[in-house]
Amino acid sequence: MYKDYYIEMGSEVFESECGWASFIISGDECYIENIYIKPEFRKTKKASSIADEISLIAKERGCKYLTGSTNTKKPSVERSIQVILGYGFKYLKSNDSAIWYYKEL
Repeated sequence: MYKDYYIEMGSEVFESECGWASFIISGDECYIENIYIKPEFRKTKKASSIADEISLIAKERGCKYLTGSTNTKKPSVERSIQVILGYGFKYLKSNDSAIWYYKEL
Protein backbone atom coordinates (compact mmCIF):
# COMPACT_ATOMS: atom_id res chain seq x y z
CA MET A 1 0.00 0.00 0.00
CA TYR A 2 1.13 3.55 -0.64
CA LYS A 3 1.27 4.50 3.04
CA ASP A 4 4.46 2.45 3.37
CA TYR A 5 6.04 4.68 0.74
CA TYR A 6 5.26 7.78 2.79
CA ILE A 7 6.67 6.20 5.93
CA GLU A 8 9.85 5.24 4.09
CA MET A 9 10.15 8.86 2.88
CA GLY A 10 10.03 10.11 6.48
CA SER A 11 6.42 11.20 6.74
CA GLU A 12 4.21 10.49 9.71
CA VAL A 13 1.07 8.46 9.12
CA PHE A 14 -2.21 8.63 11.00
CA GLU A 15 -4.40 5.54 10.59
CA SER A 16 -8.03 4.80 11.39
CA GLU A 17 -10.51 2.08 10.48
CA CYS A 18 -11.66 4.13 7.48
CA GLY A 19 -8.28 4.99 5.98
CA TRP A 20 -5.03 6.84 6.59
CA ALA A 21 -3.21 10.11 5.97
CA SER A 22 0.42 11.09 5.68
CA PHE A 23 1.74 14.41 6.94
CA ILE A 24 4.94 16.31 7.66
CA ILE A 25 5.39 18.81 10.49
CA SER A 26 8.03 21.45 9.96
CA GLY A 27 8.18 24.48 12.25
CA ASP A 28 4.73 26.03 12.46
CA GLU A 29 3.42 24.20 9.37
CA CYS A 30 1.78 20.80 9.05
CA TYR A 31 1.63 19.66 5.43
CA ILE A 32 -0.97 16.99 4.76
CA GLU A 33 0.49 15.02 1.88
CA ASN A 34 -2.18 12.47 1.24
CA ILE A 35 -5.47 11.25 2.65
CA TYR A 36 -6.74 7.85 1.58
CA ILE A 37 -10.28 6.78 2.47
CA LYS A 38 -11.36 3.18 1.87
CA PRO A 39 -14.07 3.01 -0.83
CA GLU A 40 -16.82 1.92 1.56
CA PHE A 41 -16.24 5.04 3.72
CA ARG A 42 -16.14 7.62 0.93
CA LYS A 43 -18.81 10.34 0.92
CA THR A 44 -19.16 9.99 4.71
CA LYS A 45 -16.91 12.92 5.77
CA LYS A 46 -14.30 10.52 7.13
CA ALA A 47 -11.56 12.54 5.40
CA SER A 48 -12.59 15.48 7.59
CA SER A 49 -12.37 13.28 10.69
CA ILE A 50 -8.82 12.27 9.79
CA ALA A 51 -7.89 15.90 9.05
CA ASP A 52 -9.35 16.86 12.46
CA GLU A 53 -7.05 14.33 14.16
CA ILE A 54 -4.03 15.62 12.27
CA SER A 55 -5.01 19.17 13.23
CA LEU A 56 -4.99 18.18 16.90
CA ILE A 57 -1.55 16.62 16.54
CA ALA A 58 -0.29 19.73 14.72
CA LYS A 59 -1.66 22.09 17.39
CA GLU A 60 -0.07 20.01 20.16
CA ARG A 61 3.27 20.39 18.39
CA GLY A 62 2.94 24.15 17.99
CA CYS A 63 1.83 24.40 14.38
CA LYS A 64 -0.05 27.52 13.32
CA TYR A 65 -1.43 26.28 10.04
CA LEU A 66 -2.15 23.29 7.84
CA THR A 67 -1.15 23.17 4.20
CA GLY A 68 -2.07 20.77 1.45
CA SER A 69 -2.17 20.46 -2.30
CA THR A 70 -4.01 18.82 -5.18
CA ASN A 71 -2.64 17.44 -8.40
CA THR A 72 -4.64 19.11 -11.17
CA LYS A 73 -3.84 16.25 -13.57
CA LYS A 74 -5.73 13.61 -11.55
CA PRO A 75 -9.14 12.57 -12.89
CA SER A 76 -10.96 13.28 -9.60
CA VAL A 77 -9.41 16.71 -8.98
CA GLU A 78 -12.80 18.49 -8.87
CA ARG A 79 -13.96 16.31 -5.98
CA SER A 80 -10.67 16.83 -4.15
CA ILE A 81 -10.99 20.61 -4.52
CA GLN A 82 -14.56 20.53 -3.18
CA VAL A 83 -13.49 18.53 -0.14
CA ILE A 84 -10.48 20.75 0.57
CA LEU A 85 -12.44 24.00 0.29
CA GLY A 86 -15.35 22.51 2.25
CA TYR A 87 -12.96 21.74 5.09
CA GLY A 88 -12.00 25.41 5.30
CA PHE A 89 -8.74 25.54 3.39
CA LYS A 90 -8.05 28.66 1.34
CA TYR A 91 -6.16 29.07 -1.91
CA LEU A 92 -2.44 29.74 -1.46
CA LYS A 93 -0.81 29.39 -4.90
CA SER A 94 -0.81 27.25 -8.04
CA ASN A 95 1.11 26.23 -11.12
CA ASP A 96 0.21 24.16 -14.18
CA SER A 97 -0.03 20.87 -12.26
CA ALA A 98 -0.85 21.69 -8.62
CA ILE A 99 -2.87 23.95 -6.36
CA TRP A 100 -1.68 24.61 -2.79
CA TYR A 101 -4.00 25.48 0.10
CA TYR A 102 -3.62 26.61 3.71
CA LYS A 103 -5.76 26.74 6.83
CA GLU A 104 -5.00 28.53 10.06
CA LEU A 105 -5.25 26.41 13.17
